[in-house]
Amino acid sequence: MITTDVDLAVGNHECWDTVWNPVRGCTPVSAGCENCTAARLAAHLSYTTAGYDSLVRWDGAGPAWTGMVKMESEKLCDPLLWRGDRRVLVCGMGDLFAPRVTDVFIGAVFMAMMCNERHTFYVATKYALQMEQWFGSHAGQSVMETAFESKREWPLPNICMGISAEDQVTLDDRAAHLITVPAASKFLLLEPLIGGVDLERVECPLMRGEPCALCCEENGATVCECIDGAYNVLQEGIDWVVVGCETGPRTRTRAMNSEWVREIRNQCEANRTPFFYKQSRDRRGVRISLPMLDGRQWLETPV
Repeated sequence: MITTDVDLAVGNHECWDTVWNPVRGCTPVSAGCENCTAARLAAHLSYTTAGYDSLVRWDGAGPAWTGMVKMESEKLCDPLLWRGDRRVLVCGMGDLFAPRVTDVFIGAVFMAMMCNERHTFYVATKYALQMEQWFGSHAGQSVMETAFESKREWPLPNICMGISAEDQVTLDDRAAHLITVPAASKFLLLEPLIGGVDLERVECPLMRGEPCALCCEENGATVCECIDGAYNVLQEGIDWVVVGCETGPRTRTRAMNSEWVREIRNQCEANRTPFFYKQSRDRRGVRISLPMLDGRQWLETPV
């Protein structure tokens, strides 16, 4: 059974046992943010729970994040109190790498995860560049040095880093940053999936004039090792792919094509990457948890 705090009850967490929110609040950055389930819940909680009033606002399209965040230091000790070993989604009501979250506080969250090795933490972010930059920051380096000094393995084996992406554009933009992150395991959260994606042909950042982890320097020039300017992200250390539809009011949510899901599943199978089909909608718009695809549920997870 999924356990949450009162303000963590953003339902539909089929992949995880617990949702942990040391950070609340976010900033919309792409099309997938338009009908954010967490923002809608935060708007509801703002009437009954202290601390949400400044995080969301109402506009013509419904509730939206204001960009303000709350860094909840008192929640850093919560994992110590949980019984059993848990799979934990980090920041279901926000984003750990949102612009106003300080590097020092992100470091404190990583320290808390480091001190709770029996739990496995899944950190998914839309801010892939900020995530990459944090690992190179003074705060990030300090956390890694602390791990080495305490004789802990780095990358920490109980932390899985990931990105969320809703279509090919956001996947192309974020995937290369995830590849460079020093994490023991990595995953893609393709939710809400509002467009088809090709995991085997992700655009090399060099095509946009940005350096890429897959490129190299030869004779003072950056040379792209990708094939025709694209690479297979599933061959770059991705250990898990999770797919889910958009949730929210039926009149506003965008449909997810089953062919998009099938193509992702096929590519995961071809590359031996675990595939988890989290949620979809039926023809009436009703959400289906752990739906069937081609006669079975797809609930694969990393070993």
